[in-house]
Amino acid sequence: MQIFKQTFANRYSTPATVEPQQKLFTVIGRQGCRSIVPGNTTPSFIQALKTGVEAVELDIMMSADGQLIVTDHAVITPLNYYHPEIKYDVPVYQLTADELSKFDCGKRFNSRYPYRKMISTSIPVLKDVIGRMEKYILWNHIKPVQYFIDIKTSPETDGIYHPKPEEMVIQLVDLIRTLNISRRCTVISSDVRPLQHVQRLNQKINIALKVENEESVQDNVDALGFTPSIYMLHFHKVTRENMYTIQAGGMRMIPFGANDLLDLNELYAMGVDGLLTDNPDHALKLIEK
Repeated sequence: MQIFKQTFANRYSTPATVEPQQKLFTVIGRQGCRSIVPGNTTPSFIQALKTGVEAVELDIMMSADGQLIVTDHAVITPLNYYHPEIKYDVPVYQLTADELSKFDCGKRFNSRYPYRKMISTSIPVLKDVIGRMEKYILWNHIKPVQYFIDIKTSPETDGIYHPKPEEMVIQLVDLIRTLNISRRCTVISSDVRPLQHVQRLNQKINIALKVENEESVQDNVDALGFTPSIYMLHFHKVTRENMYTIQAGGMRMIPFGANDLLDLNELYAMGVDGLLTDNPDHALKLIEK
């Protein structure tokens, strides 16, 4: 399947200076606001809402009793989670949602975030997190946010750390439909399979392909089988050339991993379509200039 019909030089001519303020630009709080509050927790998402961010990203796995759990760790370790009794590594997929709620994910110090608050908070269930955010939005009369939901699956770990993607996607799409937030949701994955299932089940939900390989834009889009709304690269891999290729193909380019103000500013000036960052408060200041 040929998504891009013309050569880069022929199909796209863009001036060296891009004015990002003139187009849609989305700041996404990664795991809420994890530079300030432990990520993927209800307090972290509420903190992100307080900054005025318009979108939040969260990661999901599945528990042993089939509930969608908000975490990016396939394995719970004592290094990151505190439990009064369990002192060994255990996969999320082997514990029920109730058992997972007994782990505290806010009491461990992380040297990557030296100024982060250490608070007592548990691993949440997806429906509870979204429900809490929706109530906060309603009670505080703020603009509804977009949800970027990253499905953490891989063909190599099917049946080990998670079920087949179909099971997670069916439950996720059903939850999104029940909450009536389809048009505010974007499903992310570096695994093309869940994205393909979402596309078949509900085309109102946006798709973001998160790329963590060295293949070309064309090859990755071909592997997915359709053009996603968003193409995500680690910020170190973003160049003007691949950004223009992605945008010319009808996709938005939103890099992830940039947290320093200097990197955020450079990407913004380059002309990317958004930023997925641990420091959404810093990224929002770029737009305010």
